[in-house]
Amino acid sequence: TTTTTVATTPPPETMGVKVYFMLEGGGTDYRPGPFLVPVYREIPRTQAVATAAVRLLIEGPTPDEQASVPALHSAVPADTMLLGISIENGLATVDLSREFESGGGTFSMAARLAQVVFTVTQFPTVQEVEFHLDGEPVTIFSSEGIIMDHPVGRDDYRDLTPLVFVDDPAYGAQATCPLRVSGVAAVF
Repeated sequence: TTTTTVATTPPPETMGVKVYFMLEGGGTDYRPGPFLVPVYREIPRTQAVATAAVRLLIEGPTPDEQASVPALHSAVPADTMLLGISIENGLATVDLSREFESGGGTFSMAARLAQVVFTVTQFPTVQEVEFHLDGEPVTIFSSEGIIMDHPVGRDDYRDLTPLVFVDDPAYGAQATCPLRVSGVAAVF
């Protein structure tokens, strides 16, 4: 008799990350939206988790997410390239191609900055973000003249979150029992 052993490859380990897109509606007359919303993505386990998350952010919402009601969209130009991310002492330096500042409109520019900041600061090793474009530090962003002379964090973009911002669980994440919800409220 012969015994044949078939090698099986275990499924790759995965991990969940959030990317932050813009969701239409849900606002008030004072703050009509769109607003930032965390969206769950599952990726192969990696040490370069911030890099993987920003690449997913640049890819944008899936066709199903874009067709949903209300629709998810991204202010990040699709032709943006991630050139690198370094993290040191709570500061992430995110280097993107110049396409990141193309287009126009103050809201669009603030939204794309916020999307990157929220995506990168979801990780406990990052509190603030400094932007570089094509390797050069950004002090004034885009033709809109957004001053970026210091690192930015989530608090710099709170006006792009709804009054009750649910950060966990993310849109599309599997719910667990008991359900734990976390976020920030600016209602008082």
